[in-house]
Amino acid sequence: MNIRNVTPDDMDIIRRIHKLFFEDEFELPETHYLGAFIIEEDGAMITTGGIRTIPELIAITNKDISPRKRREALVMLLQASSFVCDKLGYDHIHAFVQDENWYNQLIKRGFHTPKGKALIYG
Repeated sequence: MNIRNVTPDDMDIIRRIHKLFFEDEFELPETHYLGAFIIEEDGAMITTGGIRTIPELIAITNKDISPRKRREALVMLLQASSFVCDKLGYDHIHAFVQDENWYNQLIKRGFHTPKGKALIYG
């Protein structure tokens, strides 16, 4: 087996493999990669993938302020964050949430749970 960088010429076969095996599981992201690789043997692609950047919302909220003002501030933060993401070509914003109330506020404002289970390596 050998590993090499993905090239534009590889995209048709990557799209075909994705359509055959993964179309119902996730969309094929084609942008914002730090590095993308193909593992192949005898010219046959076995696996492809790489490291992709994703925008993550970080919010630190003063819980001494009234809930109404905090909701208003959240909406403004989401508007500004969405604007930046749109300008940079991202179509999703990720948030990692431990607080149930914060989770519910984000759900009410358009966040949703992703397909699959999130995992962290390292």
